[in-house]
Amino acid sequence: MAFFADGNRISQHEFHKALYDLKESAGFSDHQINKVRSTFGGDLEEGGFGKGISQHEFKKGIERLKEEHMGEHRFDNSHFDHIEKTFGRYL
Repeated sequence: MAFFADGNRISQHEFHKALYDLKESAGFSDHQINKVRSTFGGDLEEGGFGKGISQHEFKKGIERLKEEHMGEHRFDNSHFDHIEKTFGRYL
């Protein structure tokens, strides 16, 4: 039985690289970048073995973004596709 089942985690450095990619390559606005940052900030800042964003936490964060911000902050399905592809490189 594996004690740590989360696998890879997105580090703080990788998170910032992914945000940069979303802004530069996918044309995300500052407002959209801030929403992504605030959605995952708590997971990213936790300490110890939980530091970083696990695949499970990432999926939950995407669900939260979709539920709370679809349309409201000009997120659409293509934005979520870009987020999943960009961050998926690190998971």
